[in-house]
Amino acid sequence: MCALFIFGLSGCNETPKEVNDSSNGVENANGQVNENISSEAKPDGADSEDIGENGGQEAAVQYIETVKSRYTGVPVSAEAAESPAYMVIVENLRSARPQSGISKADIVFETLAEGGITRYIALFQSQKADSIGPVRSTRPYIQELAASFDLPFAHCGGSMQALSEVKKYSLMNINEMWRSSYFYRSKNRRAPHNLYTSSGKMEKALQNLGYSHDEDFAIGFDDEPTEYERLENAYEIKVVPSKYTNSSFKYADGVYQRYQEGKKDMDMATSSHIGVRNVVVQLTSIVNLNDKEGHVNVKLDGTGSAYVFRDGKVINATWSKDVFRAQTRLYDGSGSEIKLKSGKTWWYIIGKNSSVEWK
Repeated sequence: MCALFIFGLSGCNETPKEVNDSSNGVENANGQVNENISSEAKPDGADSEDIGENGGQEAAVQYIETVKSRYTGVPVSAEAAESPAYMVIVENLRSARPQSGISKADIVFETLAEGGITRYIALFQSQKADSIGPVRSTRPYIQELAASFDLPFAHCGGSMQALSEVKKYSLMNINEMWRSSYFYRSKNRRAPHNLYTSSGKMEKALQNLGYSHDEDFAIGFDDEPTEYERLENAYEIKVVPSKYTNSSFKYADGVYQRYQEGKKDMDMATSSHIGVRNVVVQLTSIVNLNDKEGHVNVKLDGTGSAYVFRDGKVINATWSKDVFRAQTRLYDGSGSEIKLKSGKTWWYIIGKNSSVEWK
């Protein structure tokens, strides 16, 4: 546990700086710690706090107790640390872009769906999002990621196998088809690309449905791993999950800024360029089920090759996952567990023959 002191000096020519604090904590969209806390209203009903007033001669001191976020390792307010965690399945068709709320997610998993397109399942906890979506349907392997974190997940319908396994494994799900009050339709998009939710709606759903969890991220954080300094540079990354889609990252000032098909990947809700501190590429077996819908199966258990990008470097890694509800762990060439940079993470789970390039 640590503390952050914020000084608001009065009796000066300058007024205190304001920083938009939609996270309800002290980290920004890239997992960096904000030096000031905004006096503007926060989303989802969070209270704003006065950090000083003009005209006086005394310094107002605000003491904020902070703890490290369980999913980013970044200091957040004690209140934010106690916020419930949940996951939301978000589509990635071109007609769904730009998506909303992705810049607020602690971890985004991206894997293949039908037709060579990808789909996200985004984990939210340390920051609140006023809008998240477009929300789409679930698949067995996508909801297994939620099960591995023991987290509830939001979706709209799903494949027959996926919905059957929701019941079989008693997964904590929030399906718009039965619980529409926790979602809304945007007038700015055509169906089915217009279904959204929000942190406020998700937190209300968790409370009303009695969903809770107590599962931390299995992978730790380390901001000063000197053993990585000798590794190969990776300032630009390109990932090609299939011939129908590709994405890339450019590393600068400690952040991997994300691009989709050569264009900046923007968060429509915040008008911000999406950036993360870590990029993980997990290679696995993806098999076409040859059904009429074109469903695929993504193997999540077992072991395989991976790449971990952090600090402008690349680590050749091995991933391992034992059972259905276990989280995936990452190991380096010596067999030691890999730790991530404190901050947000983008995690690909793609086929063994997918292209991954860096320079």
